Amino acid sequence: MMYERMGMEDLMTAVKTHVKERTGKECYDFEKQGLSKPFYLAEVVKSISNHTKTMYTDIFTVQIQCIPKTEDSTAEIYGMIKDLQEALTEEITLPEPWELILQTENGIQSMKTEDTKEQKPVVQYEFMVCYGFTCKQ
Repeated sequence: MMYERMGMEDLMTAVKTHVKERTGKECYDFEKQGLSKPFYLAEVVKSISNHTKTMYTDIFTVQIQCIPKTEDSTAEIYGMIKDLQEALTEEITLPEPWELILQTENGIQSMKTEDTKEQKPVVQYEFMVCYGFTCKQ
């Protein structure tokens, strides 16, 4: 029996859709000039196999950066972090045949400061995805 592992594109689509629906702000997986602020920027930074005795699973580590509208308002930055954390207290919805086993927040990883001195906090999440069960023959 052949199992299909989940691709990063399917995971990112689920994350971006969930964040947008629950925060009201766009969530992209790339940054380019001219995007209307504020928005979230999500990227997969790591993926590892983590099989158990009973399941085939992968763990995806996703970092979500908060891009505020203004540079001089920590209130807006903290509000975006709170909105993101609240949105991701609910599990994301994955397409069939994959099943989300665990969704964990790893907290704020950094407050990136760009050349413009703009603060961009990065919040990290891990998603454990099951793509099949082991069976004895």
